[in-house]
Amino acid sequence: MVDERLLNYVRQQLQAGYSIGAIRAALANYGYDQKSINGAVKAVSPKKTGVLILIAALAAVIIIIVLFFIIFGGKEEAAITVKTTPLMTSIEAGNALTFNIVLENPGSSISVNAVNQIIRNGKVVSEKKDSFDVQARLQKTVVMPVPSDAEPGSYSLQTSITYGTKTGKTSFDFDVIGKKTGVPEVPGVPEAQCPSSCDDSNKCTKDICDKSTGFECAYFELTPCCGNGICESGENNANCPEECKAAAAEVAAPKVGLNEVIANAKRYAEENAESGADYCRSLEKDHYKDSCFNAVADTSKKNIYCDPILSETSRDNCYTNFALDGDYTVCEKISNKYLKQSCISLSQVG
Repeated sequence: MVDERLLNYVRQQLQAGYSIGAIRAALANYGYDQKSINGAVKAVSPKKTGVLILIAALAAVIIIIVLFFIIFGGKEEAAITVKTTPLMTSIEAGNALTFNIVLENPGSSISVNAVNQIIRNGKVVSEKKDSFDVQARLQKTVVMPVPSDAEPGSYSLQTSITYGTKTGKTSFDFDVIGKKTGVPEVPGVPEAQCPSSCDDSNKCTKDICDKSTGFECAYFELTPCCGNGICESGENNANCPEECKAAAAEVAAPKVGLNEVIANAKRYAEENAESGADYCRSLEKDHYKDSCFNAVADTSKKNIYCDPILSETSRDNCYTNFALDGDYTVCEKISNKYLKQSCISLSQVG
C-alpha cells in the first residue's frame, strides 16, 4: 500500500504546477525508492490525466461545432428569379404553345428542375418537365403542345421551379381558339416591278432595271464618255472639246502626257502602291492626279487610292469599278445616290 503522505506530496506538487518528472527527481533525492515513487505517481496522475483528456475532448467538440456553423450555417441559398414570356397570346387547339423562360441566378451555378403546366379551371391539361444548369442567367424557348381536344377559352401556363430547398413560380394567361375550317384564302403575290424611273441624271452611266437586276435600278459606267472629266481613248478635241482641249494642249507641249502619266502610275504601283500614290501627288494638274490615282487603285486592287481623287464623278467611277469586281465595301463611299443604290443592289444580288 502506498504511503498516504507520499500521495499527498505528489498531489500538492502537481497542483503547484510541477511536472511528473520533476516530482520523481525530488522524491529520489529524498531517498524514496523507485517502487514507492512509481506507486505514488501511478495512484495520483491517472485521475488528473483523465480529466485533462476529457476537458480537451470537450473543447475540440465545441470548436468543431462553432466552425461548422461559421462555415455552413451562415450561408443562405441565393434566390433564383423565374420569368416566362409568351410568344403568342392565342393558339388553335392541337398546335404548340411557344414561350421563353428566363432564370436569373445571383449565386453560384445550380441545377434547377422546372415543371410547366397548362391549366384550365384548376385542371392540368398538359405538363412538361425540364432540368437546367443555371449559372448567372439562362434563357430557353419552350414548346408545349396544346391538346387537340382543348376547348376554346382562357388558359394559364404555370411554371414552378425547385432548386436545393427552395422553389419559385410564375405564370401567364393565353387563349385557345377553335380550329378554322375550310380552305384559307391565299393572298395574291404582287408582281415585281421596276420603279417608274431609274434616271440618275448622269449621262456617263447606263441605267438598267429588269429581272436580271431583281427589278431594282442598276447603273453601269459607260466608257468612253464625254462628261466624266477625263479625256479618254476614243475622245478628242473635236468630239469632246470640254475635256480634251486641255489634254490636246498638254500633248502639244513638251511635257508628260496623260497616257504617259497613267503608264508611269501603273509601273510604280506594280512595284509599290504607295510609290505610285506619291508620284500622283507630285503632279500639278488635278485631272492628271485623278487619272493617276485611278490607275494606282486599278493596278494595286486597293480602293483606298480612289479616295484622293478630286473629281466626284471620277472618284465614284473608281469605286464603281471595284463594286463591279465584287468589292461592295465601297458602296458607302460613293457620293452619287443612284450609283450608291446600284452598288447596294449588286451586293444583294451577288
